[in-house]
Amino acid sequence: MSNVIDLGSRLKAAFGYVANNESAALRKQQFAKDNGIADAGIYMNSASFEQITIKKNDVEKLVFGSMMTTPTGLQIFAPPPMVSFTKGKKLVITEIDGSDAEVVERYGNKSTEINIQGLLVDMVNHQYPKTEVKTLNEFFEYTAPYAVEAEIFDDLNIKSIYFIDFNIGGVAGYADTIQYTLSARSIRPVEFFFVKNNN
Repeated sequence: MSNVIDLGSRLKAAFGYVANNESAALRKQQFAKDNGIADAGIYMNSASFEQITIKKNDVEKLVFGSMMTTPTGLQIFAPPPMVSFTKGKKLVITEIDGSDAEVVERYGNKSTEINIQGLLVDMVNHQYPKTEVKTLNEFFEYTAPYAVEAEIFDDLNIKSIYFIDFNIGGVAGYADTIQYTLSARSIRPVEFFFVKNNN
């Protein structure tokens, strides 16, 4: 197959590591772009990738998944990204004079910090993925929180996030590929509690 997408080599060039595709089979996939469909091949192992959805609203959303159109016609925006999470606690630590002991007071949990790394690839025309870059930038510039849907976000009780940093750059040797890194934090709606005055 002449039109082959090797995600492993692109990930290595972009981020310095290789996806687990040493024993992967070459599969034929269909990719959609600008209302056109093209056949291509992609090296993938038998593992299925979890779909991650980031929503502005019910209409505007980005779906990161297996890069192929689903049976329902949903168009995947980009390959599945690598996502990592960091979470801390709000602590006040007071040292006791003349002792190696300390008093630790806990004031709850900090927001979860989220790092999202991935690739934007023009699988059809093999040119600079201008449409995808513009779309991702528009999502970053959105000023309200985003709803997120994925099993790992559900497991960590994260329903909404907001972006704080956005970095993109080229990938050496691949004119059709752009690497991106999004930094985000989890956010929960502020709840106000009113105490009834019995006086």
